[in-house]
Amino acid sequence: EADGRLESAERAYLKAIALEPMFADPYYNLGNLYLHQGEAPRAVSVFDRCMDAKGRDFHALAYKAHALREAGRDEESAALLDFDNYLHTYKVDEHLQVDAADLLFTRLAKEVAEHPTMQKNIMSSVNAWHTGELFDDPGADLRVLRDIFNAAVSWYAGMLPADKTHPMVQWRPEQWRMTAWGVVMRRGGYEKAHIHPNGWVSGVIYLELPDMIGKPDNSDHQGWLELGRPIAELEISRSPELRLVRPLRGQVVLFPSYFFHATVPLQQDERRICIAFDAEPLGV
Repeated sequence: EADGRLESAERAYLKAIALEPMFADPYYNLGNLYLHQGEAPRAVSVFDRCMDAKGRDFHALAYKAHALREAGRDEESAALLDFDNYLHTYKVDEHLQVDAADLLFTRLAKEVAEHPTMQKNIMSSVNAWHTGELFDDPGADLRVLRDIFNAAVSWYAGMLPADKTHPMVQWRPEQWRMTAWGVVMRRGGYEKAHIHPNGWVSGVIYLELPDMIGKPDNSDHQGWLELGRPIAELEISRSPELRLVRPLRGQVVLFPSYFFHATVPLQQDERRICIAFDAEPLGV
């Protein structure tokens, strides 16, 4: 009976793809169905088919990266999930004097914490508060921050390897739109694994952090950024390669928008305040 339902689902997804090749969801569902059935090579083919039809689709690319590992194609998976070449940190003190940066971060943390769009437990936030779009009508401090983010993304683009076959190079935009939102969390707060499929490069700047985040006895890495763990709904059986990043106040962390990322839950009452962002391609 279960096999019959899976066969029926497969037929439905294939029919949906044939009827509307530019609609992505059936590709994602079909590929994940093949992963569920232990047919990772077929899943990779489906995600490739999605990108052949649509062009840049970072949702399909994220799934493909992990399906490749599931299929035993570790080298290809590692090339897509290459932390060494595509995960970077940018120092804001290259853009602002230290004292000016410190004051900016303090003001921005207050602005985020008091932002009128703040809502709890939306998007990927759990036991945390999340603002709406910050750059719709930005004040002076947010305009400075937007300039910092744009400078960081331009710097990141200049750091790309000379590999024209890699999706981050192949789909590098000449122009992008910057979008940003703030997140505030305390004890029990964290971000679930997710991606930002509308972005090209995603990132985060840390404005206020609990003291314990940087202490040696923080052995479970509370409050750190974790990259590489796919969503539980993606039927992957092999353990992923992970990278943990310790947040530092004023540091911008940048990575491909198709990298799954999350945070390790906090167990402290002190606030963790950050602003995350996407550079969304224009004309790609």
